Amino acid sequence: MEDAIDNLKKSIKKAVEKAEAQIDAQRAEISGLAKRLQESKQELAMEEDLLEQDRQELFQQQEELRVQQEEVSRLREELEGRSFFACCTRPTTRVDPVADEFLQDAHEDELVHQSGGSEGQDR
Repeated sequence: MEDAIDNLKKSIKKAVEKAEAQIDAQRAEISGLAKRLQESKQELAMEEDLLEQDRQELFQQQEELRVQQEEVSRLREELEGRSFFACCTRPTTRVDPVADEFLQDAHEDELVHQSGGSEGQDR
């Protein structure tokens, strides 16, 4: 009977050791998983920061594009109604008084230069 009790004790001891080994193995596995999870969370946080920076940059670029589009629209409105060769001809109406004065002065200087006179050269 003592042999049976000793065998039973040995069996229980082996079962407990086996269970403890399995528990330790699972504990190590869970610890590794927890570490990888923490690393993944940190990586995700860094990626979210980069994504936010990209969003801010995109927003700034969209704002710059909107301003540029408004400028293009404004310039297009200014040019509306003019023909393709409008840049090569003088407008029939006064568009810009300063430009008209400059063109008038240049025209007068050219006439003076062609006639050989010194009038208007001191401008």
